[in-house]
Amino acid sequence: MRYIPPSQLYRSLYERLIQLLLNEVDSRLTNMTYLMMGIFLAKKVQTGVIATKVPLLVKRVSIIRCLERFLDNGQVRVRGWYERVAVGLLQAAASSGQIVLIIDGTKVSFHHQLLMVAVAYHGRALPIAWTWVPHARGHSTQAQQLALLRYVNGLIPAGVSASLVGDTEFGHTLVLEELDHWRWNYALRQSGHNLVMTRQSSAFQPLESLLTQVGQWLWMPSVVLTQANGLCRKKRNGWIESWEQLKKTKTDVTIETPPPFKGRHYQAEIIVLCVRWYLRYSLSYRDLEEMLVERGVRVDHSTIARWVLAYAPELEKRVKPQLKPTNDSWKVDETYIKVKGEWLYQYRAVDSDGQTIEFFFSAKRDAAAAQAFFEKALGAPHSVTPRVINVDKNAAYPKAMETLKINQQLPADCELRQVKYLNNLIEQDHRFIKRRTRPGLGFFSFDTAQRALAGYETMNMIRKGQMKGAEKGDILAQVELINRLFGIAA
Repeated sequence: MRYIPPSQLYRSLYERLIQLLLNEVDSRLTNMTYLMMGIFLAKKVQTGVIATKVPLLVKRVSIIRCLERFLDNGQVRVRGWYERVAVGLLQAAASSGQIVLIIDGTKVSFHHQLLMVAVAYHGRALPIAWTWVPHARGHSTQAQQLALLRYVNGLIPAGVSASLVGDTEFGHTLVLEELDHWRWNYALRQSGHNLVMTRQSSAFQPLESLLTQVGQWLWMPSVVLTQANGLCRKKRNGWIESWEQLKKTKTDVTIETPPPFKGRHYQAEIIVLCVRWYLRYSLSYRDLEEMLVERGVRVDHSTIARWVLAYAPELEKRVKPQLKPTNDSWKVDETYIKVKGEWLYQYRAVDSDGQTIEFFFSAKRDAAAAQAFFEKALGAPHSVTPRVINVDKNAAYPKAMETLKINQQLPADCELRQVKYLNNLIEQDHRFIKRRTRPGLGFFSFDTAQRALAGYETMNMIRKGQMKGAEKGDILAQVELINRLFGIAA
């Protein structure tokens, strides 16, 4: 991207805002211009960082306070300001007679997610509307998704066909029924555990059971989707053989993404080896530095730390779709993790066979955190709806379960058992995670702990043999699958 002088950037942004907001107060336009300018130059969203890029001859703390007052101002209505831009983008995209929309959610801060709808235009995804989801982890609710999609539907020009692509998070039957009512086309990935009934069969069966071999694709012109809702759908079903196929299947459109190791000074094999060893064994970064020196490779321990923090979440993202299904007997507990001298909480769940279902790192141990954990676990591609959930005497779990049943995210007959001795299995499973945290000097931020713990948990799943094609104890097969997920040739 070419360099733009701050004065020219300010002038162009301010002139554009004046064109969009003719009747807006000048002080708000000025503050909005400084905010946009700071975000563009800093490539960050923290006000403290943005303030360093604002070219004003005042103290940084004064700029921060000014920006915070602007953001807290109830008269600042970003959606209303941006609506003219969104309508212009949709009108431009509608010139071909059809609009392709993309819906997705991503974590933005410790306790919030960003849910966004964008339009595909000239090879780019341009934002149309967005909202904040107050959850540390987990999926957005159907009500939040429908509210956002209804707003976008009101902006689409009349007589234009719309298509929506997205992940399994947005494939709830209530959402699909609303899309049918609007006459939208859509391609929303479904979990392999969902029950369907085809024309040739009179019984419901899991989607994944319809495929018998890797690389097989199946087109089903008419099926009843999910036994609970009985929604008729057309399905294109496929076995996910690689991460590249997964990305394509999630949205049915190919999106160009940079290689995960682009810009690194070391070979991908060395990076994956270091990340895998650190997450699998009780080693410190300095231990790994010495082990690599013995093999003729000199890498500073701080570089290895950056690799782990960058690729541990990436490993989780690529492994999750490849996990075997768990069973319907859940054992849920939380364990303590110290971060900067304070005890935080790692929520964990395993099934009756000891297979990890899901995990969730939280700064609090309350009903909201428990509910967020259950929502994440229910949305995992390898989990099934629980028949029984075993927990300890924590009073937050009954409250969270009651809320989920009211929201129909859990079946009414799902049993909650608060019997501590029934959770011995997960209590013993905690040690595989806890002993990974001991060789280091501890965690010094929430984000660092969250990224590392995601890697520990994912590698523990692989160790247990939860990945398809890599059984427990088959170390070579596990290594080969990890390399294949990151595109490293054998």
